[in-house]
Amino acid sequence: MIQAVLSKGEHTLSGSGTLLDLCINHAIPLSSSCRGRAICGKCIVTIHEGQNQLPAPSELEESKLIQLKCPENTRLACQVHVDGETSHLKISTPYW
Repeated sequence: MIQAVLSKGEHTLSGSGTLLDLCINHAIPLSSSCRGRAICGKCIVTIHEGQNQLPAPSELEESKLIQLKCPENTRLACQVHVDGETSHLKISTPYW
């Protein structure tokens, strides 16, 4: 289960794919202008719970996170692949 924490409450996201895909599929607003290629850095999410279940960032993602001076619990939603049935995450983003 993936919980997206929005200003209007929490929403549960189910399914598999990237966090960006899950947000889009559940009508949760999450910006991205590079179509999931880790270039724009607009799909930043904060992982509040469950970070230990995620694989380490790829070299490309890590480079973008460093460039944007993001804290450790921040990831690019387009680069985080999850199985919504087995992953237990709580995420947010600054503009929700």
